[in-house]
Amino acid sequence: MTTDPLPAQNIIGRAGSLLGETMVTAVLGHKRRGKTLLASKLCLEYFLGGGKLYHMGNLSFGEKIDDIGMLADQNASALLNCLLYLDEAKTILSSRNSNSAFQKLIGNNMMQAGHQGLSIIWTSQFQTGISTDLLDQCDYAIVVDPRSGRQPWLHKDKYNASTGRLKKANLCAGFDKRNPFYDEHAGPGRLLACAESNEKRTILYKTVTQRSHPSGPGITRHKTLHCAQRFYGLSDTTFKIDALAPMLMNTDQFRARQEAETIVKFGELLKALNVRGMSEITPAEIQGYMQGSFDPPIYLDIRQIRSYLKSIGVRKVVQREDRWNLDAWSKA
Repeated sequence: MTTDPLPAQNIIGRAGSLLGETMVTAVLGHKRRGKTLLASKLCLEYFLGGGKLYHMGNLSFGEKIDDIGMLADQNASALLNCLLYLDEAKTILSSRNSNSAFQKLIGNNMMQAGHQGLSIIWTSQFQTGISTDLLDQCDYAIVVDPRSGRQPWLHKDKYNASTGRLKKANLCAGFDKRNPFYDEHAGPGRLLACAESNEKRTILYKTVTQRSHPSGPGITRHKTLHCAQRFYGLSDTTFKIDALAPMLMNTDQFRARQEAETIVKFGELLKALNVRGMSEITPAEIQGYMQGSFDPPIYLDIRQIRSYLKSIGVRKVVQREDRWNLDAWSKA
């Protein structure tokens, strides 16, 4: 992953937002320097713009992923036109487990992310140990400077008694109602008002384009996020990502999950047919109705259809005939 800038003449701006169209963004930084805070701010901007956001449970907005198998779901509608936020991505996509079925299926989703409108923001202290499937798809690396930090509010200029250096007042627009940027720092909605915080948080960072970026790697911009304490309420820093679930996920579990979802859709189709007046049906007729009824398509052979009919409690009209009674089943 590229984190060093090119020579100055190659450092240029780029139109559009930081995420752009279906961007994969890595946010890297040492502990307690603000990488999660910065990432949650980026997620909020996407969310407030009307985008669908998924996360592992550590954000105060968006939708929590309760079933981690969703990340590997090969159904194109599972992660369609959305932003996926993975805090401490190594707990889920570690290079040590890169040969697992779970990670291979996630990798396949990432390679086709642009086609389904999937953007990803992930954080990590270091890029080492991250699955190459994730690293190879990155458009941006955001690197938080170790000098980022917090300091108490200083209302007036004063000299430091021990060093003799002058400390300048650092109050922001949130302390002056006449300032045109007052509302931005006063904390509308769930954002924390600067004047209600006992400290000022500043995050220094740079954005570096990667090989997957349309403009090529190495284009660097240095930026500063002032008053980052406004975004403290967006994420839960004590939340612990469950690393056990992805480690235990295997092919059999995916197959069982897919079969359970198929049975539900199968039953819904039969109910719809019964509502339309069909009281009896054959497996061959069901097979015909299944064509074009599902996205993605579901194909079941006659043997599987008979098995599914039995599993949801549909019985034959006459035991020796292959006609199944939808009326009796729907009334049961």
